[in-house]
Amino acid sequence: AVVSEAPAEEAPQESELVSCNLCLDPKCPRQKGEPRTLCIHSGKRGEA
Repeated sequence: AVVSEAPAEEAPQESELVSCNLCLDPKCPRQKGEPRTLCIHSGKRGEA
């Protein structure tokens, strides 16, 4: 049997608590649609 369950971190219903769609980190203050420079992970590796 093939079990096709997505990990909890990537589940669509988690989107209310994950505001930043770049890093998907609930602790990130950035909201979807805001500049990526506001992402707490934006300074790493040049990109988010």
